[in-house]
Amino acid sequence: MFLTNPDQNKRHEYGAASDVQVVGLCSHLGYKVGIFQDFRQGNIEKAFQDALDNGAGVLIMALWDRKDAHCVRLSKIKVPGVYEVISPSLGKTDTLEVTFPQLIFWDFRFIVVSL
Repeated sequence: MFLTNPDQNKRHEYGAASDVQVVGLCSHLGYKVGIFQDFRQGNIEKAFQDALDNGAGVLIMALWDRKDAHCVRLSKIKVPGVYEVISPSLGKTDTLEVTFPQLIFWDFRFIVVSL
């Protein structure tokens, strides 16, 4: 069943797919997938930059604002500790800045997807 007119009052009933669902879908479609969680900023930024330099996608999954399960795509590292992400939401897509401390607070994981 497709949501044709999502009810904002019931948004807790839907949201980002789980890590397992995203990994399973990407694997099924023939992509190479790795899921990671690390809270050391240097390691994270190296992994992010390596993925971007190699043309891979980086999906960041978190409990966004400590409220909702959400998944965004890393666009670039703006400066150390500040990341530009593309955030899908109902009816629009936004470009946002998130910080490393925010990601830590939101208990983030990231998935690297490549061909």
